[in-house]
Amino acid sequence: MSEQQPPRPYASGPTDAAWPGPVTGYPGQGYPGQLGEAPRGRSGTAGRIGLIVGLLSVLVSVVGSFVLRSLIYTHSTSPGRDGFALFRIGSVVEVIVLLAGYATALILGIVGARATQNRLSAGIAIGIGGAGVIGIATSWLATLVGSTLAGY
Repeated sequence: MSEQQPPRPYASGPTDAAWPGPVTGYPGQGYPGQLGEAPRGRSGTAGRIGLIVGLLSVLVSVVGSFVLRSLIYTHSTSPGRDGFALFRIGSVVEVIVLLAGYATALILGIVGARATQNRLSAGIAIGIGGAGVIGIATSWLATLVGSTLAGY
């Protein structure tokens, strides 16, 4: 009579068929089709460009504020010149340029966030672009509602 052998702790058989196999690496590392993250681009160039565009938009906003305010004070005191008309035209041009810059920074930041490198610059670009677009949209909405309530 033969003796019963104890079961092996790592036996392979039908009960172990559901186990996925050896685990190697970290989550998200693997080939396409495997569980984890989808393959992404390597460089974060779009995020960096978005950050630069966003910072330039902020710089245009700051410089534009000083230039537009100076138009009011320098041209409205001169006889025959309307500083407020120049201010309105300059404000429209500034808002169009800023909206384009902030939207570009937001889009490039979102594209750059899919890269494996330089996600920080992409995140900053998303923050600058998103805040800028929301700020301009809120300002435009406040102007629209204010002029509607005032009867213009």
